[in-house]
Amino acid sequence: MHAISLELHDGEWLALTGDNGAGKSTLLRIMAGLLSPTSGSVTLNGEPIAQLKNRQRAAAIGVLFQEAENQIFHSNVAQEVAFG
Repeated sequence: MHAISLELHDGEWLALTGDNGAGKSTLLRIMAGLLSPTSGSVTLNGEPIAQLKNRQRAAAIGVLFQEAENQIFHSNVAQEVAFG
């Protein structure tokens, strides 16, 4: 991934598609603050995402992976969505 720039507004959704290994999951993990970018920055409401508390990130960002075994908090997609 190189030179990615995007801005999402309240209520908007982002869906990423692409070939295996294209970096979709990595980008989502960086956007959610689960990984640090090797360069550049990710901000949420103008604040560096790495400096926000988990609760602040969780209130604004949701990540749902296609495969159930990749969910972050629960073992299936339905529980992950219900978790919010």
